[in-house]
Amino acid sequence: MSEMQNKAENPLFRLTIWMIAIPIFVDFLLTFSVFFTDSFFLSRISDTAAASVGSMIPVFMVAVLLFMMIAQGGSNVAGQFLGAQQTDKVEDTYTGTLFINTMAGLATGLLFFFGSSAISKAMGLSGDAFTFADTYLHYISLALVVMAMKYALASVFISQGKTVWNMYAGILVNVLNIGLNILFLYGLEMGIFGVILATTISQIVVLLFFWFVIKRQFQVPYNWSRLFRNFSQTVKPVLAIGLPSAVQPISTELGMLVISAMAVQLGEEAMAARTYVMNLLTLAICWAASIAIGNQVLVAHRVGAQLHEDAKKVLASNLVIAMAGSGGIAIVLYLLSNVLIGIFTDNETILEAGAKLLLVGLLLEPLRSLSTMTGYALKATGDAVFPAAWSIVATWAVAIPFAYYFGLKLEYGIVGLWLGLVIDEGVRGGINYYRWLSNKWMKMGILVGSEVELDGGKQGTH
Repeated sequence: MSEMQNKAENPLFRLTIWMIAIPIFVDFLLTFSVFFTDSFFLSRISDTAAASVGSMIPVFMVAVLLFMMIAQGGSNVAGQFLGAQQTDKVEDTYTGTLFINTMAGLATGLLFFFGSSAISKAMGLSGDAFTFADTYLHYISLALVVMAMKYALASVFISQGKTVWNMYAGILVNVLNIGLNILFLYGLEMGIFGVILATTISQIVVLLFFWFVIKRQFQVPYNWSRLFRNFSQTVKPVLAIGLPSAVQPISTELGMLVISAMAVQLGEEAMAARTYVMNLLTLAICWAASIAIGNQVLVAHRVGAQLHEDAKKVLASNLVIAMAGSGGIAIVLYLLSNVLIGIFTDNETILEAGAKLLLVGLLLEPLRSLSTMTGYALKATGDAVFPAAWSIVATWAVAIPFAYYFGLKLEYGIVGLWLGLVIDEGVRGGINYYRWLSNKWMKMGILVGSEVELDGGKQGTH
């Protein structure tokens, strides 16, 4: 079958970046605004509550990113099988992804439940800050299990480009979280426990929503007996992409923990400025991630169908969209810095530090888009180990040393820590893009070495 015939007959190739990315952007914006909402409600308790819990967000995100990246691995594998029109393998991939993520959720939930005090102490927190952080990590553990399963189910929608369901979930979780926070914090005066309970309940509701839609609208048969009969064959390709993909952001977040510990040494006001600015930059981060995931879906479909040149054109055009969009968002946030940070606090020192961080963000966010887009595109092809390996190198050999040098050694403070992040994103983005241009990823797809009959859904191995 020719490339022209394949693209004409497969409905997947009628998907555009906007059809996939816009719902994901809204979903990310609303879902990650849960952190914004929680930070706002915690700041009503005190700046100490907001800052201490904010310093624990990288710990929380290590677990969340593990779930997201395993689900992303499942989505990429399913996307390639969809491009090759191999339905049975698509369904098995969905089942395997749910199994893996559920086990990962249980493991991390137990770790957080029993290890919250040790983690909070390791971050150098003490007094009220320690109490807030320890309480948050301990009781948020149940939500982690639920979120792991949720991301596995979400991979069904993403792999098929039906991301509108992810957007509906983002709206649902945001509305629930805000309403429950108001009820628990102001109505029942539950303090930090109210914030935790609101997050947990909203995540459970969204999980049930996803399950209902998948069974009712998509009719995906989660065939557990078939999964365990073909366990290695099904799980191996998911883990081959998912585990390296998880190592990359987890290493990054662990690096952010080290940098957060440096911020702790700079004082509570520096911690608070970092927390509030990260909440604002969620807008730019969500934009970059949504375009990257949309691009990833389009690339995976084309790699599965052996349309490599088309995949290269897709990344080239979408890279411009991602970098221009995140840069534009960073400009707006900087121009409105005092107004936006003023939502959280009237502390002049925090306002001034936050404005400086947003100025650095003018450079940081476009470079973050470059590294995210190219890294996700490589993973979509099955070339997941390379960006993961270089990400680890960049985090520990570039980001942390430069953050320490500028932030603590030269005493540039919180701004110096972020200069280290700028250099980090630039290095990893440049390396990933060079790898993409080398075309080595063309030999990494899960269907490489197989003779795929695209119109019949059959596969014959050489």
